[in-house]
Amino acid sequence: MTSRNSILCGTAILAALTASATAHAQGASPSSAAIDQDKGRDEIIVTGSNLHRPDAEGALPVTVIDQADFDLRGGSTGADLYETISAGAPPEINEGTIASQGARGDVTSIDLRGIGAGSTLLLINGRRMAPHPLSGTDQGVPSLSPNANVIPTALLSRVEVLRDGASAIYGADAAAGVVNNIFRLDKEQGKIALNSSVTQHGGAEEFRITGAKTLKFGRTSIGVAADYFERNLLTFADRKWGSQSDLRRTRELPAPWNGLPVINPATGTAFALDNDLDNGSTINHYGQYRRGFIQSDYLTFNGGRPDGNRGISTSTTPVNGVATVAADGTFFLYPTANGSVNFKQTTPSRNLGTAEDEYYDNRLIHRAILPALKRVNLAVFAEHELSDSVTLFGDVVYSGSRANSQREEANMQNVNEPGLYVPASNPYNPFGVRFYDPQGRPNADGTPRITGTPADVTIVSGLIPAGTRDRYIQVNSSFYRALGGVRGRFANGWNWESGVLVSGAYSHETERNIYRESLLRMALNRTDATAYNPFPVTFKVVNNQVVADKPYVNPTSVTDPMYDTDNRYGKTRLITWDAKLTGELWQLPGGGGRIEFATGVEARWERYDAWKAPYAGLNPAGSGAQFPYLRDNDNDFIAMSPNADIHASQNVQSGYAEVALPLVTRANRFFLFQQLELGAAVRHERFSIHGESTTPKFSVLWGPTPWLKLRASYNRSFRAPNLAQTNTTPLLRVNYTADPYRADVTNAAADNSGPRRTFRQGNDLLNPERSKNWSAGFLLDVPGIRGLSLTADYWRLNQRDAITAIGNAEVLAADELALDLATQAALASGKTIDQVNLGSGTASYAGNSRVTRRAPTAADIASFAAYNAAQPTNATKRAAVGEITSLINDYINLGSRKLAGIDFALNYRVPDFGIGQFSVRVEGTRNLERKEELADDGVVSDELGKNRRAKWKGNLTVNWKSGPWSAGWFTSYYGPYADTSAATTEAIYDALGRPGSIRVFNESGIKRFYMRVEPAVLHNLNITYTLPDKDTRITVGVNNIFDAWPPVADEDEGYFTGTANPRGRQFRLKFDHRF
Repeated sequence: MTSRNSILCGTAILAALTASATAHAQGASPSSAAIDQDKGRDEIIVTGSNLHRPDAEGALPVTVIDQADFDLRGGSTGADLYETISAGAPPEINEGTIASQGARGDVTSIDLRGIGAGSTLLLINGRRMAPHPLSGTDQGVPSLSPNANVIPTALLSRVEVLRDGASAIYGADAAAGVVNNIFRLDKEQGKIALNSSVTQHGGAEEFRITGAKTLKFGRTSIGVAADYFERNLLTFADRKWGSQSDLRRTRELPAPWNGLPVINPATGTAFALDNDLDNGSTINHYGQYRRGFIQSDYLTFNGGRPDGNRGISTSTTPVNGVATVAADGTFFLYPTANGSVNFKQTTPSRNLGTAEDEYYDNRLIHRAILPALKRVNLAVFAEHELSDSVTLFGDVVYSGSRANSQREEANMQNVNEPGLYVPASNPYNPFGVRFYDPQGRPNADGTPRITGTPADVTIVSGLIPAGTRDRYIQVNSSFYRALGGVRGRFANGWNWESGVLVSGAYSHETERNIYRESLLRMALNRTDATAYNPFPVTFKVVNNQVVADKPYVNPTSVTDPMYDTDNRYGKTRLITWDAKLTGELWQLPGGGGRIEFATGVEARWERYDAWKAPYAGLNPAGSGAQFPYLRDNDNDFIAMSPNADIHASQNVQSGYAEVALPLVTRANRFFLFQQLELGAAVRHERFSIHGESTTPKFSVLWGPTPWLKLRASYNRSFRAPNLAQTNTTPLLRVNYTADPYRADVTNAAADNSGPRRTFRQGNDLLNPERSKNWSAGFLLDVPGIRGLSLTADYWRLNQRDAITAIGNAEVLAADELALDLATQAALASGKTIDQVNLGSGTASYAGNSRVTRRAPTAADIASFAAYNAAQPTNATKRAAVGEITSLINDYINLGSRKLAGIDFALNYRVPDFGIGQFSVRVEGTRNLERKEELADDGVVSDELGKNRRAKWKGNLTVNWKSGPWSAGWFTSYYGPYADTSAATTEAIYDALGRPGSIRVFNESGIKRFYMRVEPAVLHNLNITYTLPDKDTRITVGVNNIFDAWPPVADEDEGYFTGTANPRGRQFRLKFDHRF
């Protein structure tokens, strides 16, 4: 039975169970949740404090998400649940990741405030968990953060989100806040729940079954819970909006990005078409090549035309398949309207509706949006009362999953595979020995040859020959957490606790259908029928010219032996021991309360191991003896960067103390002082790698009236570089990133998302990240309106030495800005644009120091001259620079990062007017500031309102209950922002009438014009009926009621992942029975 059929079968069974339960429900006493928060205690420990507090939200800004919220938010996985947190940002580590160096499969992170998942501490019952073992890229650097998807959301009691730094309480990694997932034993009971869902447009069908039971044997309580979840694959091909990489074909786009001309009112002529949102890939079936000769180092390739232009046309775009090459040997093969293939010297056009636009590959139809997933979660919680004052406790949590995803075929090119070329001896090479002979002699079979020297051909840009298989990814992951401890109470009321926690995670990732580089090179070097043909056609000689002939697909007898499977492994381990003491000291004078005090110590050991199979990570030592087929310090899989194994560990010891001074309580309150409490905490940590850190926290809570509380806090936070970031093994990466300075000038494929050789490595001299957080806010129970409460908190986070690798796009954006500023400064000094020398290709280069360029060629200078001639003013002119040769993207400490915003919430329990009980909750965040300053160039970057950094994010919850019926409505809102990769000019902005679809930014005096990404607004509805037995509930729901598409953005996926739910309208059915 297929996975899809099994889920549909599960849905049918669930429907039958629902009908049966409705018909046969019998009376029974109600029971509470099997795993729940301790509801019978007057005091609990709240996330953000080690003290026993009487209320959950006093001096601390804590958001609580309880069981009733989980279904309404539509959360099947941790990824679904946590992305609705208004203080959170879209995580860069998510289930949609498909890149080979990323964390793929059943994984997601939580990123409060958008400063990286490494700054958000994820806890289970107040204690840490081992990070995910496959590092993913977050804020441009490797992140070892816990996997939120291993949290069994179906078994949770509630989630507490502390929206404030908490390093003084929990130690490193809590700079942005804490997400604490709470499981608790409660009464003896059990539950079983079945969930199923289908999507309107197919894909991502889900089935889940959950069971839990708590048993009591005298002084022993044992809770056992199990959860099985299954989801089918969701691909971009399943969604109309995702079926084309060229977004102009499937999306309603604003001008000038819709592919239609914009008229210049000053001249009456059209501006050049803006094809930014054609994300069809230059990695395609047709290819860009260069004719010439490989040198003896098998790296250098000297390109050029045949002597005397023999066998080719010198026209840039000949017809009828006749060959042509540019002066440097460059040529493209591209499709024509009649289905044939032609040669071309220049980059094929992206203009909508042209045959040449078919040159660019539609990658999305090969890719998965969400992986197919099977996951099992098991949990055991136990407590045994040794006496009335001493209790043993422990828990074991296990999660195991298998995720299957897919992506487009692996490509080949001479950037990732240096020196990759088609030898002249290859019979399919159009400039090789089959078509050229020094004496012009015919082939043995009588076919003609041209008089001339046979030449090699190198593959310039990513090429995917027809018939290459899609890549299929499988990730098997497991996570465990085992805790054992003892807690008790002294006779004087002091509480103590000590525990040992062992946690770990393991992943094995495989990716099938990747060519071994050495086998590909050998196949290209063969001269018989087993030779590999990388070109989309064969060739022939007609009228003494090389001409494209028939379409060609390599036989499986040639390709199958070259395929292999990449194996990647990761393992993390965590062992902690902690002990703490909590209680009350003496009573404060003047009738104040008793001083609350907590202290404790912790020791932590962390280990991270990442490795790959031989030839996948690095070729074995001595492989260079088989040069040029195998190379030292390289790997043997195409389209994959080499990776060395990593094995690292560290120890951390810490101690902390916390105190609360209740100066004014009910016993001594007076006018404007109904409550006054001061709090302080401090934690000292010693790292075996990064030295020591002391982080304090101070807070105040003042209640001037019974219905108003004012609160404020100040704290410092600390985050040490993780074990992946400090590993200094250099890595070569090849990333496809547009050159924003040259792209609009040259319109060349190499400047529009061309392959970039990027050198990246860890840095063992990184400084820890340090932050200062402060917040101030209020809690208001609105007088005169019973049940209505408001909270608001202004927060500010100043971070220095933030660890990042900036990212290729950011490196090139900074390069663009530096070049523009240097150009404008030179023009202001009286120089003309052709006199401006930016030092491209020299040590005096005026751009970003992390970018290396060639000197501008004559063709470059001509392209820039033509571009500048069309500019109305000097403000948009650009001085000539050459192509990018490499980037440096090492891990650095930023100079500073400044963020600020306001969190707010409204809760209203509406009076019962005879139509049932309503409650309303609104939560939101208004981001006010987000600025970053790079330490090495002093440029301040204002990131607020750009690239997923929305100013507004929030949600609305409305619940209604009347008798056995209840219903809930949930709306999530992710505000608009600008997409900086879709840029236009001031002239076009003015010609269009300055539309709201274009956002204007002033960056250091340079105006930028970017596309506005619309808000993402999703609505969910649940309706629940409780059967007469009070223990059985049936819930039907619809997520994304209005079937909203993700707002379009100039990204490979067509939208920014994490900002919207890509499933479309989803129908849910749940059967829940307690016993």
